[in-house]
Amino acid sequence: MAPSTPSASAAPRDEVRARLENWRRRAGAGQAPAIETLMADPRRLSVLLSVFEQAPALSALALAHPDAVIEALGGGADHILDRTVADLAALDRVTGPVPALSRAIAPLKERAVTALAFADLAGLKTTEETGIGLARLADAVTGTALDWLVRLAIRHGELKLEEGATARVPGLFLIGARRLAGREPGYWGPIELAFVMDDTTLPKAGLRWADRAIERLAGDLCDCFDGLKDSPQIFRVAHVRRFSPSARTLVIPARTLQEMLAAGEPAPLRAFLAGPPVVAG
Repeated sequence: MAPSTPSASAAPRDEVRARLENWRRRAGAGQAPAIETLMADPRRLSVLLSVFEQAPALSALALAHPDAVIEALGGGADHILDRTVADLAALDRVTGPVPALSRAIAPLKERAVTALAFADLAGLKTTEETGIGLARLADAVTGTALDWLVRLAIRHGELKLEEGATARVPGLFLIGARRLAGREPGYWGPIELAFVMDDTTLPKAGLRWADRAIERLAGDLCDCFDGLKDSPQIFRVAHVRRFSPSARTLVIPARTLQEMLAAGEPAPLRAFLAGPPVVAG
C-alpha cells in the first residue's frame, strides 16, 4: 500500500541518491550509527530509495521528520504515535485563530503519518494495523481541534459556560467517517464530518449556545482541516452532499438523529454511521 500516489515518471537515480544524502544530513551526525544500521539492511534501504524515487509527498515528510523515519524503520512507530497523541493532548490550554490551530496540529500529525507510512512500507505493520493507528491519530487530531475551537468560541462569547463547567462539554460530539473511519489507511482523508448536539445534556453541562455558533464552529473546523491561505492541510474534507447539497458538514441534534434512524431513513445516514467512526467530544 503506497502512502502517496507515485509520480508519473520515476526520479533519476542520481536525484534519488541526492535526496537520500540530503535526508542523512538533516538527520544529523548524532543519528549516523542508526542510519548506517538502516543502510546495511537491504529491505529498509529499498524502502528509503523507493520513497525518494516514487513518492514525492512522503519524501517531503521524510526530509521534514528524519528522526521519525529512523525510529519507525527501527520498529518504533507505535512509540511515535503514543508521543504524538500525548503532544496533541498537551495543547489543551492553548487557543488562537484557526490558522494557529492548523499550524499547531500539522507537524504533530505529519510526524505520526511519516512513522506509520514507513513502518507499513517496510512490512513492520500490516495494513490493518496501519489503519488502526491512523484511526487513533484521527481521533486525537479531531479531539484536539474540537476542544481548541470550543475554547475559542467561549473566549469570543459565542458559547457561554456557567461557573464550574469545563470546556470539554458533554453532549457535543464530532463524528468523522469515510476512509479514516475504517481500517483502510487514508493518510489525508477525505473525511466527512458531522456535529451531533444533545440538547438535553448541554444545558445540564452549563453550556448556553446558539445554533449558528455551533454551525460556525463546524465551519472553522473544516477550514482548519482543509488549510487556510498558507496554513497546512490536515485532512481533505468532503462535502456531505448525501445529507445536504451545499453544507460542508452536518450539524444535527441528537434527538433528530435518533428519530431519523428509528424511522429507517435515510439510507445514506445509516451508511455514514455504519463503520467504526472517528469520534471526538
